[in-house]
Amino acid sequence: MKASFLRVAEVQWAEYRRMLDLGFANEVARLVLPFNIYYSGYTTANPRSIMAFMSLRTEDDDARYPSRPQKEVRVVGEQYEDLFAKSWPATYEAWVAAGRVAP
Repeated sequence: MKASFLRVAEVQWAEYRRMLDLGFANEVARLVLPFNIYYSGYTTANPRSIMAFMSLRTEDDDARYPSRPQKEVRVVGEQYEDLFAKSWPATYEAWVAAGRVAP
């Protein structure tokens, strides 16, 4: 089974690269990639949107509205939370005190 996933992923990755070489936009070329191929990118956000993101993508028993995201999503949410806590400590503390709900 692992060999099947690898074989298909290699074909899809090659097609993705071919589309980029032909001048397709990244967001269009990515449409041929399966969910098991990860890519990196940049995002921009404000503290309010990050809090909303974390509310849905982190798991905490003290949250006012508990969320149970799948592991891959939870890992991303936890990374955002670490960065958020370091970047905006007072806002992070207020968010946690409010039950991990964005204002």
